[in-house]
Amino acid sequence: MKSICILCGGPSSEYDVSLASAAAIMKNINRDLYHTWICYIRQDLSATFFKDQLGFLPDLSALSYQPFSQILGEAPRDMLFVLAAMHGEFGEDGSLQKMLDEAGLAYTGSDSRSSALAMDKEKAATIVASIEGICTIPTLKVNAASWEEIRPETYPVFCKPNSGGSSINVFICHDVEQLQKTLEGIYEKSKSQEDYLIQPYLTDTIEVSCAYLEKGSGQGIFLPPIEIRPQYSDFFDYDAKYTPQASHEICPPEGISSEMSEKISHLAGKIHKALSCRTYSRSDFLVKDDLIYYLETNTAPGMTETSLVPQECAAAGISFTKLLDFIIEASS
Repeated sequence: MKSICILCGGPSSEYDVSLASAAAIMKNINRDLYHTWICYIRQDLSATFFKDQLGFLPDLSALSYQPFSQILGEAPRDMLFVLAAMHGEFGEDGSLQKMLDEAGLAYTGSDSRSSALAMDKEKAATIVASIEGICTIPTLKVNAASWEEIRPETYPVFCKPNSGGSSINVFICHDVEQLQKTLEGIYEKSKSQEDYLIQPYLTDTIEVSCAYLEKGSGQGIFLPPIEIRPQYSDFFDYDAKYTPQASHEICPPEGISSEMSEKISHLAGKIHKALSCRTYSRSDFLVKDDLIYYLETNTAPGMTETSLVPQECAAAGISFTKLLDFIIEASS
């Protein structure tokens, strides 16, 4: 049996999503194939490493901790580290992948370079813009601490971090005063020099997301896109993503043609390859007037049981357990 270690937690703003993903993975992993261990990382990068004997996370406060780097140094060299529950900064931006590379440990998903590239939304969009059939949204990049240097000419605008995910600190601003208050509020809260992307807010759009699976041989599995209809918000924000019944997710999509769905599936594969992603990724789009606008790519998308990738796989006849088998075997 293969020994695997599920990593979760970390310093990301998507910490809670990581724990939810880890819980779903622990529930659905094929225990006839794998010896399962857990490495839980606290926000200060201290960590604990233990055998998964319960099938769920225990009381994490009762465990002993040591530096995460020390755990990597002591980990069995033949263990595969499963990163499917690591999201956002540190877990998805190449930092964790670089640490695993330096420790000589194998892991699932994209490497440090492609993880960092996809996390930088502006750079990723520049590369994706060269793919035929994809539109990109005009974008201004500003710094939360000095946003006055660049001001959009028209409103409303969509304001989102250049890095990060789960729609955390994403806003629609209807005028310059609202944009000013939003960016000043973000800066006052975090004192971060983080860059933000300001884009025209497109109306009358259909939001879709589409994952792509890549076998170890390099061959791909095209999945059906999933249409997203938030029920109580103007876009697919954090609450719409993680609150039950807050969004209606339809796979395959009903709001676009089957031809458009197939086109998006193949574009997701082309984006995966253009960004040099590995094993799996999920790209997000807006469809407006038969045009497909690229939003971003996630190299470690959510893996809760209601997350988009498991839903797409289910529509294609791939269970959550089989999806995990695929990720592990394609990365081995």
